[in-house]
Amino acid sequence: MHGASDIGRPARPRLLILNLYMVHPPNSGAKVVIVNRLRELSKAFEVTFCCLEESPTDREGAGALRPFCDVVLASGLTRHATSYPRSCLEQPCASEFATKLDAWFGSPELRHLLTQRFDVVELHSSCWFRHELADVSGLKVLVAHNREVDYYRDRARVVRKAEGHVAGRRAARDAALVARQERQAIAASDAVVSLAPLEPADASAWFGSRPVLHNWGGVDLASYRDVQSGAAADEPGSGPVLVFIAAFFVAAAAEAAWRFVQDALPEILRIHPRARLRLVGDHRGHPRVVALAAHPSVDVTGLVPDVRPHLAIADVVVVPIMHGSGVRYKLMEALAAGASVVATGKAAEGLGLRTGHDAVLVETVRQMGPAVVDLLQDAALRQGLSERARATASARFDHVAEHATLARWYYDQLREKGVSSDQTTPP
Repeated sequence: MHGASDIGRPARPRLLILNLYMVHPPNSGAKVVIVNRLRELSKAFEVTFCCLEESPTDREGAGALRPFCDVVLASGLTRHATSYPRSCLEQPCASEFATKLDAWFGSPELRHLLTQRFDVVELHSSCWFRHELADVSGLKVLVAHNREVDYYRDRARVVRKAEGHVAGRRAARDAALVARQERQAIAASDAVVSLAPLEPADASAWFGSRPVLHNWGGVDLASYRDVQSGAAADEPGSGPVLVFIAAFFVAAAAEAAWRFVQDALPEILRIHPRARLRLVGDHRGHPRVVALAAHPSVDVTGLVPDVRPHLAIADVVVVPIMHGSGVRYKLMEALAAGASVVATGKAAEGLGLRTGHDAVLVETVRQMGPAVVDLLQDAALRQGLSERARATASARFDHVAEHATLARWYYDQLREKGVSSDQTTPP
């Protein structure tokens, strides 16, 4: 039973993690980091996780998480979405989340949790902030997966270009709401954990004088230790396989896939006519991704339970992202699997990669074509990149080390707030 301490040992601090949706199975970057967080922080805290129950599979996810934390599923029912929910004006957020947030914060389960005493309360994502959190007890921590306003402004530009002015105006309005809410979320927080790549000056401008920890969250290196990628390049009867893993329902990822097929794939097919591009990830019917499925050299998998089999057959992993923000967990996973990676500088932003050392980095999607061709023609180069990619992942992206650092930092912050010292020494 979580929350009970061992006999003779002081109770560990209590940590409440709030995330709108269920995070198991961990099939996206944000879910990966939160599942790892729950598992690792439970070694130092009594952890409670709360999300909105949206589907029957959420109960299965809760069962998978309960061996290492308490799980509270909020049972509030989402209202039918209107064209522009009034709650967006009262408590601004991206309109796509408004009705779900109303249900989550209106649920008896979450309302009861917010009356309890927690030493640390984490909110994942500033565009889920609500006024009810302002008076919650304990150290209030905003976990910034990315700079929300940058993401929404980028999305508005992409949506306007891809879907027209009406959709673009709606996306721009969401960006304005999120900008306002992000300011409110930061103002209400005591400390910030940033998963986004930030220079110190940017962090100060964004978060002010609040304590800030830059913490990747990391990936489960052991899960990728046995992945051997790059097995299919130009074998008889087959061609090289290029893999792009992303959440393709996100406009920036769908645009990246489209741009790669238009600007980079023709050059690759000129040299390797049997090459295939595999788009791995949930697209939720995004029109650009659906259209790409008709391309004779493109395969679209949709949501997959495990990306490792796709990394195992990849001769080159491509990451043609040119917009958006945040940490590229799929890129971290590719490095952990020892994949040969060609990415834009934007896609690898903040990861500290060196071109030609642990990945090949280019400035534009068009430049990815020749870079991929060069890699496919040089097995020794691919092997060297693979070995150095694994070394980089091992040194810098291990979730166990990252969350041990986070736990110690939380204990330091609690001591600064005057919490009893016998309760703030990490186990």
